[in-house]
Amino acid sequence: MEKHYIIWKDSRWIVLLPEKWKFTLSRSGKWVYRDKKENLERIAFQLTSLIEQGPALQIKYRHAPYTPESPYYGMDPIMCVYCHDKDKQTIEQKLKDFGLRDIFWKE
Repeated sequence: MEKHYIIWKDSRWIVLLPEKWKFTLSRSGKWVYRDKKENLERIAFQLTSLIEQGPALQIKYRHAPYTPESPYYGMDPIMCVYCHDKDKQTIEQKLKDFGLRDIFWKE
């Protein structure tokens, strides 16, 4: 199957973007989910249809451990699914349908 997304990586994060990504200033936020690094990678790539077909703007997950100086040190990393406010409930339902339960919204 042909992929229709772009993978961008830095020293801490991996970001999955739609192939035809464009910057937008509209009001948006993100759904946040915390899990083991191996699970986040698997889940993120299983959710790519949310960015390929919409309505998610991007999926980002942390692949590097938190440093001892971080307030999150020792905690599992996070995955963020970004979307417009108008798509907040749609994305929430899709994440719950996928089996993610402990998610929270952050603007």
